[in-house]
Amino acid sequence: MCNIAGYSGTKRAAPILLEMLRQEEPSSVSLSAGIVTLHEGRLYCRKVVGDVDTLIKTTDALYLPGNVGIAHIGAAKDARTYNFAQPFVAEGGRLAGMINGTARGIGYSESVQAKAEFLEDNGYSFLGGTPLEECSFPKLGNGNFVSCAEVRVNLVSYYVNRGYDIETAMARAISECYTDGVLGVLSLDTPHDLYVLCTSTSAFAATDGDGTYVASCPLAFPDGLSESSTALPLMHPTKISGNGICISDIKVSGCE
Repeated sequence: MCNIAGYSGTKRAAPILLEMLRQEEPSSVSLSAGIVTLHEGRLYCRKVVGDVDTLIKTTDALYLPGNVGIAHIGAAKDARTYNFAQPFVAEGGRLAGMINGTARGIGYSESVQAKAEFLEDNGYSFLGGTPLEECSFPKLGNGNFVSCAEVRVNLVSYYVNRGYDIETAMARAISECYTDGVLGVLSLDTPHDLYVLCTSTSAFAATDGDGTYVASCPLAFPDGLSESSTALPLMHPTKISGNGICISDIKVSGCE
């Protein structure tokens, strides 16, 4: 099971995110772990095939700058290379995102394949790789496979680049390319906020005097915050800022 974390506030995000990720870390499975923070007009991304301790020991993830960020940890059974670890920075480097969830049914697999081809035709490139000889990941023009999450993150970026606000871009991307789970996004266009869109699975948020925290499970929050946490709504993008949450009236469509 994949898990996510997010933070926006007055403190440096990286140590907070990594500790929340550690609290959500599954045991006895192969893992990939990653983090993105935003600081002074730049996204900082670090990720590994391994657990949170591996991420801390082998990269400078703990020391990344910025007071806003997102992080992801998940099973690596189909992600045997770095190229499938999350989060992903989209083409152009202005937006990053992650997904906790899986596609639902063959129709959704076909939609991700179609969007991967669409984005390639529009100049988007992907990390890509070949996790398994036979798999349900979309296939790129060069014959490599690509993470479904990377396709969706780039699809959000495509719509933002077309002039849509982030909430609309997220809802549109998931309406066209559905996933069961949670989509989290950071953008240089809104440097103090992060965005979360839950479909079939809720994430949780809690706010204190230092900022707002997001996690797959409230038990990942700093001491005393789990009791005051709230489940984020399904199908509506939510803006997470240092002083709380703002639920959009935009809704994912066509997935009931």
